[in-house]
Order: sequence, then structure tokens, then C-alpha cells
Amino acid sequence: MSGHAPRDPNPQTIMNRSTISFSERLRGFLRHRLVASPAGTLLLFVQRSPLVKMLLPEAKLVTSAGLGEIATWTVATVAGLGAYDSVAGATTITQLAPTRGSTTVKATTGKNLTFVFQLSGYPDTPGSWKVTGLPAGLKHADEKNNTIDSVSGTPTESGTFRINITAYQKSGYSGDRFSKSFVMKVAQGAPADPPEIDVLQPAGVHLVDGRSGAKFATTRMGRKSGPLKFTIANTGKGDLTGLNVTLAGSGRRDFKVRQPSARTVAPGASTAFKVFFKPKSKGIRKATLRISNNDPNENPFDVKLKGRAKP
Repeated sequence: MSGHAPRDPNPQTIMNRSTISFSERLRGFLRHRLVASPAGTLLLFVQRSPLVKMLLPEAKLVTSAGLGEIATWTVATVAGLGAYDSVAGATTITQLAPTRGSTTVKATTGKNLTFVFQLSGYPDTPGSWKVTGLPAGLKHADEKNNTIDSVSGTPTESGTFRINITAYQKSGYSGDRFSKSFVMKVAQGAPADPPEIDVLQPAGVHLVDGRSGAKFATTRMGRKSGPLKFTIANTGKGDLTGLNVTLAGSGRRDFKVRQPSARTVAPGASTAFKVFFKPKSKGIRKATLRISNNDPNENPFDVKLKGRAKP
């Protein structure tokens, strides 16, 4: 008679032993292998994940020889989904409005924007949200205990902005978190109450953009002429902003500009600047005076300059 213990012929006993063995060995594998690995932070999620709950009851179908492969597959699957993922899908923050599913948010200055986003694939409802990188004019709603949050308002500055959104597990911006970035592109819109630039030289004479000119008296080379004074008036309903005067053209180095005393002019107000002629070469010298501003149809405002230099 053999010295081996008799085998239990009951199939249910064999299945129970297999289940216990698999459960214990899988948890042991996850505990010892993951803690020391880069995926160690996933241990808690793996242990409570529906994936493990799904596998363990079926362990009776897996032999001990396949344990390593199944455990490796389990870890790889959960790690691939992300620290906050479940079997249903990966954790992500998705734009719901104005363009559903896009990572780009389009807006226009002067126009109202409502940017709505949602966290999905996360095991808990976020306790708090944080949004950074917003352009001026926009405000974060800062929802509490909600999977949906938003940003709204009227942007006042144009450009491209990287918006970073973070959902926190707990209130007070604490606990586990998940972040995602969006690109907000804000186009420059026409002001609701546009300004109207009016350039005068000399006083009382209104110049026409791109057509009018100003002439300097004949000046010796290397000498500086007397100044021509230009007045910038705002006859519109909105602020005239971004005033900056530059020179263009082949003879631009023969003229000098003293910038306006104010860069913003309120409706009904005015500012002034001066231009000098200081020729470096003899003969007729020409340039274009260019006034940058936010007038919707006269930006820049150009004035032709002309002067004669003598030896």
C-alpha cells in the first residue's frame, strides 16, 4: 500500500482548494511585487478593483502553472488603464461644451464663453477641482462633490493659453488627483463699443489714413529740424488702446519719433506726439509714420512723411 495520502475524490473540494490557492497567491504576488515596483502605487486600486473580483471567482478554472501569466496580465491591464481606472475604461477629463470631446477650447474676446468638462472612469466623485492658466475675464465655478465643473465669463485678452484642470478626491484640494491639460485659443473680437481714431496735423486738420502726408522744412544733413506735432483723438465709444508709433520705409532712419504721452485714450479725449527730421543723406527723404491702435478699421493708421536734406 502506498505511503501517499488518499486523494479526495470530491470535485468541489478540489475547486475550493484551487480558488483559495489562487486568491492567496495572487494577492501575495501583487503585495510583494508591486510595492517594490514603479506600479506600486496601483496596489490599492488593484486590490479593490472589479478586475480582481472578476478573476478570483473564476480561479477554479486556472491551474497553478498559469498563475504567473494571469497575475502579470492583471497588473499590466490595471497599470495600462491608469492609477484611477476601472474595468469600465481609463480615467479622463472630457470637454462637454462648447466643443464636445475636443482638447482645444475656442473663444473670442468680448464674447461670453461657457467651458464645461467632466471627469469619468474614476472610482469616486471628485471632492474639489482646480483650474489654472485662465486668461483674464474667465472664472472657475469650483464645483464641490461633482463629476462636472465649468469655467465661464467673457475673455478680455487674446492668445493661446494652456489650461490645466485637476480633479481631487477630497475637498480642500487633497487626496488622490487626476490632471489634464487643454489648449484655449482666444481670438481677438471687435469691441462691443469700438473706438475711432482721428489724427490731426497741424491742429484742426484731420488726416486720412494712408493718403495724407506731412512735410518738413529743408534741413541740413546731421541737423534736427523743428518738430511736427501730431494729435491723436478718440471720437468713438470705446477706449482707444495700444498706441505705438513706428517708422517704415527706406528713409525711416532720417526721422525720429517721440512716443505719445498716453498709450490709452478714453472716448472724447486725446494725446499727442512729436516727429523730427534729422537727415543722414542729402536729397528728398521719405518714410511712413505708422500708428498702431485698436480701431477695428484703421489699424495701423499711416501717414506719409517727406523732407528735403541739403549738405
